Amino acid sequence: MDAVPCLEFFGHLHDLFRIERYANLAALPHGGDLNPLDPRIERMVEDWIGQMTALFPSPWFHIGLDEPWDLDRAARAGAGTDPAKLYVDHLARVAGLVRRRGKRVLFWADVASGARLFEKYPQFASSLPEGTVPVPWYYHAAKDYSMMLAPFRKARIPEIIATGIWAWETIAPNFQVTFTNIDGYLGEGRRDGTLGIINTNWADDAQILYRATEPGVAYGAIAGWQNAPVDRAAFFRNYAAALYGDAAADVAVGLESLTAAEVSMTAARGAEDMYRLWDDPLIPQVLARARAHLADLRQARLEAETAQEHLEAAAAGHPESLACPLLDARLLDYAGMKFLYAVEIADRYAALNASSSREDISFWLGTQTAGRNHSRIADLMDLITELRDVYKAQWDAEYTSYRRGTALGRFERRVRILAPPASQDLGNAPRP
Repeated sequence: MDAVPCLEFFGHLHDLFRIERYANLAALPHGGDLNPLDPRIERMVEDWIGQMTALFPSPWFHIGLDEPWDLDRAARAGAGTDPAKLYVDHLARVAGLVRRRGKRVLFWADVASGARLFEKYPQFASSLPEGTVPVPWYYHAAKDYSMMLAPFRKARIPEIIATGIWAWETIAPNFQVTFTNIDGYLGEGRRDGTLGIINTNWADDAQILYRATEPGVAYGAIAGWQNAPVDRAAFFRNYAAALYGDAAADVAVGLESLTAAEVSMTAARGAEDMYRLWDDPLIPQVLARARAHLADLRQARLEAETAQEHLEAAAAGHPESLACPLLDARLLDYAGMKFLYAVEIADRYAALNASSSREDISFWLGTQTAGRNHSRIADLMDLITELRDVYKAQWDAEYTSYRRGTALGRFERRVRILAPPASQDLGNAPRP
């Protein structure tokens, strides 16, 4: 076992440059990339490297350098500097600082992902500092991964591949995409003689709870340590049997159903369904998509409810690792309910007209839609407030408080939108 430091020494540094003391070190004002033309940068980077190499005895050191989104604009602003040269020169400087500390250098190589630097600047592969190991990263399910390794095959440069646990923008991890990505990309890497695999886990939406991704972590470890492909059909059963004893059968079914629910929700709402969870469901384009995917939304709820049943049965004895996937199942159920209810409410409203009786209006818009006790809006209010509290508890069990308020604010906003005035009497609702 080894702990390898992974820092960012080009992009992804906005959290530093938003601080006014450091803002003028950025390539663009309060931006995300450092300015490699600023002579103060090398001193700062050298100080970081010194601190981190003192903390980590690993022979490896990962310097980041992915997704320098400001690169082209910053290069134009820097007296017309060539972006490719700017990037390669900075890579060489940072790699040299790390090598002087006796470490072997890794860096993220944007090939067909991110800033696609190796597509835009094909000369990169032959310009890498000697001994520097690129890590081409790609997280999608694809039929062919050869394009990711082509630049390094041509230049005869060894690489380490980077797969991904598809969970950074989804309500629950999409293990179907995850396993396909690991199997396919690792297979291509083995044919290329890759040095190894980094199975990545990200939190782009700032809402993911990492404990739900543990099966993906295990799958990547197994895939990397054995020559034969993972038995994907039996994986959840084998995984659960190794970790959960008498609860293994429930855990396996729960994880299988949770994955199926996420796949159906992705079909209904798109690959960024955690963001879509917070959409106003009555916006015309959102409503139209929900209406076109009623079967997917219903299937997502059915699978999520099956996952809840089995994960609840197992969670009592294993709360640390199963509380998060159980929460994900409940969030998927809520999402399906929200968009299905929106279609039902909109369709019923559209069916009312000037000739509708006051009794019908009161029944459909009052009792059925917004009644105080048992109605569609009451259901959504009850669920989102309960899920907010469960989510907060799981966040606190896993993280510090950083960005917790941002994540919980999305729950709070849904509550404020749904809450009717205390004195509302929909029995006297105006005619549509």
